[in-house]
Amino acid sequence: MENKTNYLDYVRKIAGKTGYSIKSVREVMDAAESVMTELIDEGSEVKVFPSIAVLPETVKARKRYDFKTGSSVVQDEKKVVKARVMPALRNRFIN
Repeated sequence: MENKTNYLDYVRKIAGKTGYSIKSVREVMDAAESVMTELIDEGSEVKVFPSIAVLPETVKARKRYDFKTGSSVVQDEKKVVKARVMPALRNRFIN
């Protein structure tokens, strides 16, 4: 899937559809990103759109084999951010 849209093109499309200036749309998008980051840091799931949610998840510590050293290594627990796409949106692209 090579078809990508960069941030500025995305902002331009939103500005074109809404009639708002590109500067206003960028300010809103930057504020939304800031708020989303704060909420994810607090451990909250953020519903970005009705069909897309972004949520923090903790990956438990686990043992894995390190082929370079030839021994078992314990990976520390870490936090990752995942996106969940609701079935209504997912089904539009699968068919």
